[in-house]
Amino acid sequence: MNQSQILFLLGTLFLAGCASENTSTAMACGDNEIRSGAMCIPDPARPQTDGSMPSSSGNGMIDGGLADDLSPDALPVTVDDWFYPSGYMGDGESGGISAGSCETVLEDTLGPCHEFTWTPGDVGWGGVFWQHPDMNWGDEAGLIMPMGAQSVRFTAWGASGSEVVTFGAGMGDVDGFSVDTGAVTLNETPTDYVIDLRSANYGVVVGAFSWSMASGDGPQTIYISHIHWSDLAPMGMPPEPTPPEPELALPLAVDDWYAPSGYMGDGSSNGIVDEPCEMRGPVEVGNCHRFTWTPGAAGWAGVFWQYPDGNWGSQDGLSIPEGALSVRFTAWGLAGGEAIEFGTGMSDVDGFGLTRNLSLTTEPTEYVLDLSTTEYTQVVGGFVWTASNSDTPVTFFVDGIHWSTEQAEVEPMQPMELGLPFSIDDHFVPSGYIGNSMAITDTPCADIVMLDQCHQFTWSPNGSPPNWGGVIWQSPDGNWGMEPGLTVAPGARAIQFTAWTDSDETTIDIGAGYGADSTDGFEVAMDALQLTDMPTEYELDLSMLTYDTVASGFRWTIESVEAKTFYIANLRWVP
Repeated sequence: MNQSQILFLLGTLFLAGCASENTSTAMACGDNEIRSGAMCIPDPARPQTDGSMPSSSGNGMIDGGLADDLSPDALPVTVDDWFYPSGYMGDGESGGISAGSCETVLEDTLGPCHEFTWTPGDVGWGGVFWQHPDMNWGDEAGLIMPMGAQSVRFTAWGASGSEVVTFGAGMGDVDGFSVDTGAVTLNETPTDYVIDLRSANYGVVVGAFSWSMASGDGPQTIYISHIHWSDLAPMGMPPEPTPPEPELALPLAVDDWYAPSGYMGDGSSNGIVDEPCEMRGPVEVGNCHRFTWTPGAAGWAGVFWQYPDGNWGSQDGLSIPEGALSVRFTAWGLAGGEAIEFGTGMSDVDGFGLTRNLSLTTEPTEYVLDLSTTEYTQVVGGFVWTASNSDTPVTFFVDGIHWSTEQAEVEPMQPMELGLPFSIDDHFVPSGYIGNSMAITDTPCADIVMLDQCHQFTWSPNGSPPNWGGVIWQSPDGNWGMEPGLTVAPGARAIQFTAWTDSDETTIDIGAGYGADSTDGFEVAMDALQLTDMPTEYELDLSMLTYDTVASGFRWTIESVEAKTFYIANLRWVP
């Protein structure tokens, strides 16, 4: 560990006790005075007894004290206009640092020139923080600094030219950042120095500048002037202009605007690897992704392309221009035969969700998702894939993802009337995850052979919003009521199913149908079904319904902040 790291480690440990210690041991200052280190100085924000504002008296503040405005509105920001050199550390707590004004004042400087003399004592190091407000170690809000600062610039020199000093900005955990110059050996002549702020994610700042020393046997005197936050890059060049964002127009390359950041299933535990492709498909739009899913405990995986990065619906999506009729992409598999479901739209957030199940070949092939009947505005989920039912790693490629104005060529569905009774799991897919979909796991029931197609559902919210979720059995897979589902024979009396739970006080809502405005034309529900620990048969009444095609054959939802496990089996429509 070098000297600079030791100094800032000592300073960080020191911060935790500064506020309470200084408050309890400092002697009281008089009226119209505040404490600055070991001294009482005139309060720059208050007039003196003669009505005048205090002038500089060796405390390092400019005449007239801090600026009157609540915060600076532009860079550069003169540190001494807004911050007090009041945070005395190390030997400075016990009078080991004296402060005054420089005898030599540089021309055209921002702020005053400070003279500090550190006399090594029992602690063995000393330093000073410029704080806002005075003596603030983090128990009060700091100053809102203008955005865009890339450096802190100042001039410093030593009385002998051999003083070793570390300069810094940011009060660690208090400000959310801490940067420094490392140990600097000063010259006898004024020299310009720079602290790099480009890695600092700042907003409200308590400690805008600091210095510390830890080497030397006798008193050492240093001088600091012209301290200011600047928008100049550390090498003195003006900041590079921000490149303009690509124009938001159709066709829209998904990878230009969306991040493949929504890892699901095994992907949430590092079960997915996203790498660049070794070769590209015929449509080189956006990026080409090579995905490898290694099956894990969840038994499935997927990735959502999100706007902005990591958005599951808490922020607005991207306002995609009107007129998109399809989402087009190229996909292929490493071995061939990879079963992947591709789609677009985060149903419970975007108001739509389209999916298409594909069995990939090893040849790059273009596929299309039909948007012609989809209404969209701000879209959070620009693209998505999911995969399941594999015991070995699955590798596939997807390239050229874009929203297009080209019409999709969709083969019309041939209606087939489904007679009664029928098993829901034979004709509908539990693919419509809603609410907090990341908290839901669907696995086959273990050691239960007397029940037909039994689902074990685990609800694990883990404190992540929202505190509700559910699953819809859909036909076809991914149909959210925008297209007709299965044609079902008339005369259904009820939906029968068996359900039970391993958890205390498990209550679910059940239902079927997407509502009057959907292609189903109906919706039926049973709320607050209290499950027991014994398999029990239940019925959802359908006797009053009029229907033709059915896209939503069954659904359940749960609202709970606690983890629950329950089972649903023998799902069937009966006459």
